[in-house]
Amino acid sequence: MADWRSSAHLARHFRDHHRRLGVRSVAAYDASARETIEVGTYFEYRDLDSGDARVGYYDGEKQRFTALTDDGETILTHYRCSESYVANSLIGSTYA
Repeated sequence: MADWRSSAHLARHFRDHHRRLGVRSVAAYDASARETIEVGTYFEYRDLDSGDARVGYYDGEKQRFTALTDDGETILTHYRCSESYVANSLIGSTYA
């Protein structure tokens, strides 16, 4: 199972994204990211800043997106966004 880079990395992303996701704790944010990996649609894309290959999972029902490193080992971020964003705004997105 994938994990966050560090507890500090997880806490920083929780602070940035928890309100839009409607979660109130770091544990709930982490659980939401992991659930998105379990139920979401897998796709690949390239990071907007670095150009690095990434793996994404998108849960269209709850509009949640989780991004991981290309090996699927490290969770990079988790947030709420539209399906159009993952399909059209992420470079090279294979989301269908």
